[in-house]
Amino acid sequence: MGKSARYNPTKLLKYVAVITLLFVVGSALWHTHKNNYTLKNDIQNITVTKETLKGQKLTLILNDGTEIKLNSETKLTYPQKFSNAKREVFLEGEAFFDVTKDSLRPFVIHSGNLTTKVLGTSFNINAYPNQQEITVAVVSGKVQVKKHQSEKKYAEEKISLIPNEQVIYNTESIELEKKQVKDLHKIIAWKNNIIIFHEADFKEIVAVLERFYGVNF
Repeated sequence: MGKSARYNPTKLLKYVAVITLLFVVGSALWHTHKNNYTLKNDIQNITVTKETLKGQKLTLILNDGTEIKLNSETKLTYPQKFSNAKREVFLEGEAFFDVTKDSLRPFVIHSGNLTTKVLGTSFNINAYPNQQEITVAVVSGKVQVKKHQSEKKYAEEKISLIPNEQVIYNTESIELEKKQVKDLHKIIAWKNNIIIFHEADFKEIVAVLERFYGVNF
């Protein structure tokens, strides 16, 4: 008859120790990954709002490298960290965007009843809530502007813009108009603290001066 295997408690304890160690290490790695994932989602869910008063201007650099210049009386809302799918912000007022190119994540700006979508370009949006018109003017690259429809029975209207083109949205007639821009520098002159008026009425001039200099006439 063969000899029976002897019970070796020391060897058994080694197996138990190895299994326990693997379990502890695996559990720690899983919790670390979970916490990092939760923290990343929490950061993406945090929204930041920047506002300028009359006479103020502000330059922002977002986490993707995009540079945005805010004109006076402007509000911009954006996530502290963009998601992997898209870059999305909300604008009230006027801003100049120099968007960092990212072919996988479009940059989307919601301004009033318009949505502007780009991958990487520079352009100006004027969308003050008390104005009759919202304008988007392109300096470089290509921009797509979409008008939101209040009723689903209407087809979605989209307009593509290239440099020296702009779209004008009339908030009363709810119509989009695409046109060439002969003097683009006039539209973006505010970035350099310059005001240029062209065929503007007295009411428009007063509103711009009050906003620009932070005074009341």
